[in-house]
Amino acid sequence: MINSSKFSTGLFFTFTGFAMYQIRVRIGSPITGYGQESRNRAARQRIPNRVWTDEEGAEHVEVNFYIRGPNGHGKVFAEMFKDTVDKEWKFMYLIVEIRAPSQAQIMLESYIPAYNANK
Repeated sequence: MINSSKFSTGLFFTFTGFAMYQIRVRIGSPITGYGQESRNRAARQRIPNRVWTDEEGAEHVEVNFYIRGPNGHGKVFAEMFKDTVDKEWKFMYLIVEIRAPSQAQIMLESYIPAYNANK
């Protein structure tokens, strides 16, 4: 089990530059991340996540969490995998769905692996 609250907020806030600018313009700054939209503190601290290993031996992690700023809120969907070659974590996708003040869906990262015809 991963420490989901530190992982998810760290995952989201690793982005700088234009990607984070797009989010800050829509929902403001500072941005906070949490697990569930609930008054229950324990529910807010639990970030839904799933960890698995694929058939090629690469470890994957998938997280979904909510974000809130002073001007709006949204939900983040992300999947990462640990590359078996360079042992670095890479995004399969990172999508931010802004729900207020106006709805928008922003894809910050998307990974399409190279096709190997010799397999």
